[in-house]
Amino acid sequence: MIPEFVKFHKGGYDYSGVSGEVNEDSQHKFLFNYVAKDISNLPLLLKQYFSKKMDITTDEFELNDYEYTKADRDEIEKILADLHPYCKNNVAVFIRAIVDYLNDLLVQSGRGNKILTRLEEDSTGFEDFESNFERFNGLTDDEFEVTRFEEVHRKELNYLEVEQEWYRNKLICFIGPLLWTYIRYTKEKSENIINGFWEDYIDRVKQGTDGTRAKGFAHELKTQEIVRRMLFWIFDISAPLPAVNELTIPQRAWLYTHIFKHDLEQYRTDAKRHLFLSAFAGDDIGRGKNILNTTVDGRSNGEFDVIIDFMYAEFLNTPYNFNRDPDNIPENAQKALIKAAEYAAKASEEEIYEVYEITDLRQLLFIEILSMVNAGTRIKKCKNCGLYFVATKNNVEYCDRIAVSQGEKKPCKDIGSERAFREKAKKDEAYQIYRREFHRRNARDRRRYENKKSEKFLKWKRDAQEKLKEFRDKKIDFETFVEWLKKDK
Repeated sequence: MIPEFVKFHKGGYDYSGVSGEVNEDSQHKFLFNYVAKDISNLPLLLKQYFSKKMDITTDEFELNDYEYTKADRDEIEKILADLHPYCKNNVAVFIRAIVDYLNDLLVQSGRGNKILTRLEEDSTGFEDFESNFERFNGLTDDEFEVTRFEEVHRKELNYLEVEQEWYRNKLICFIGPLLWTYIRYTKEKSENIINGFWEDYIDRVKQGTDGTRAKGFAHELKTQEIVRRMLFWIFDISAPLPAVNELTIPQRAWLYTHIFKHDLEQYRTDAKRHLFLSAFAGDDIGRGKNILNTTVDGRSNGEFDVIIDFMYAEFLNTPYNFNRDPDNIPENAQKALIKAAEYAAKASEEEIYEVYEITDLRQLLFIEILSMVNAGTRIKKCKNCGLYFVATKNNVEYCDRIAVSQGEKKPCKDIGSERAFREKAKKDEAYQIYRREFHRRNARDRRRYENKKSEKFLKWKRDAQEKLKEFRDKKIDFETFVEWLKKDK
C-alpha cells in the first residue's frame, strides 16, 4: 500500500487521503473518541465474512459460489467509520484486515507448514550442492551458478509459483471489489499490491506461529489497547497512580517506556518525516511566474499568490536577487515586496511543521501521541460522558461535548454545573428546609388565589432568599433562620 501524507503542526494535524479530509485540532477529540469505541465484535464479523465464501476449517480453504455484495461489508464498515475519520471510506483498512486474517489462517494451517519445510529444504539443498561441487569441475563461473540455481531451486520455485497463484486467486475473491476502488484512487498496480501481500505471507511463514488462533482485526484491537494504555499512563492527570501524577508529561512518558517495553517493540513506527516552514510553497512556486505584474497593476490576487510573486521575483528571476544587489532593486519587485510584507504583518507567528508518510492508523496515532508528549498535554475523563478531554486546569471535570448518544442536549460542562448545584443543594440542609417551606406556601397561595401568586407570597420569597443568604454568609445562625422561615407571616 502506498504511503499517505499527514501534516503535523502545533495545533494538531491535517490529512488528505483515501478517506477524505481529516483535520484534528489540539483538543484531540478524534483520538479520544477512538479509545472509547467498542470494536470487540470486529473479529467475529470478519470470520463470518470469510465463512460465507470460504471453508476455513480445512487446509484446502475451498471456495464456494457465494458472491459478495456491499451489504456483507456494511456492519464492519460502519464500525470502522465510527472508529476514526482515517478509517471512514478508507478501503485500505478493510483490505489490510482481510489480508492479515488470511495470512494468519494460512500460517497456522498445513499449507504454511509445507512452505516452511520447502524453505528449510532450500537452505539444506545449497549445503548438499556445495559439498559435491567437484563433479562440476571445468564449468565456467556463470555455468556453475546456472547449474547450481537450477538443481537447488527447480522444485522449490515450481512449488512456490503454484502456491503463489493459489494464494492470489483466493485473495482476489475477498478483496477484488475493494482493491479496484483503492486502485482507482491511488493508481497503484494491482499486481504490485498482491505481490506485496504474498511477500508479507512468506515473512509470516518464516516467523512461525505463536500458537494463538487467527483473529480478525488483531492489529486494530492491539493498537487500541496500547493507545488506551498510553493515554492512561502518560497523560491522564486523574489516573489513580500513586506519585505518577506529580511527574511532568515527559517524565511520565519515560516511566511508561520503561514499564511497557513490549508495547514499544510492537508500536514503533518507520514513518518517514519531512520538515517544512509552514509558508513553504513547494513546487507551486513555479506558478508565480506570471502573477507579479497582475499584483503590481492592482488586480485581485490571493494571499498565497502575493507571497509567490515575491518568491519568484527574489529567487527565480536573476535580475531580482535582492541580496546580491540591494541598491538596484527593480520598482515592480519593490512593490511586490511591500505587498507581501503587508500580508505577512497579518499572518500568525511562523512555525516549522512536520509531514509524515503513513501507511496505517497505528502510525498516525503514534505520531499524534508523540506530539502530545512534546506539548505537555494533560487529559481527564469527563464525569458526564466518560470521554477524555484536554484539561487546561486541574479543577475542570467536564468537557464541552454534547453527549447525543446519552440523549443529552446540553454540553457536558453545563450539565456538570447543574449536577454540582443539585448535589450541593442536597447537602445544604438549610436550603432543603427553605424549599419545603417554599412549596408549602406556594401550594397554599395557588389554592387561595386561583393558581396565581399573591404579592404577600412573592415578598415572603424575596425575604426568605435574603435570610438564606444571611445564613450562608454566617450573619445568622441555623436556629434563627429556621424559626424565621416557619413563622407564619
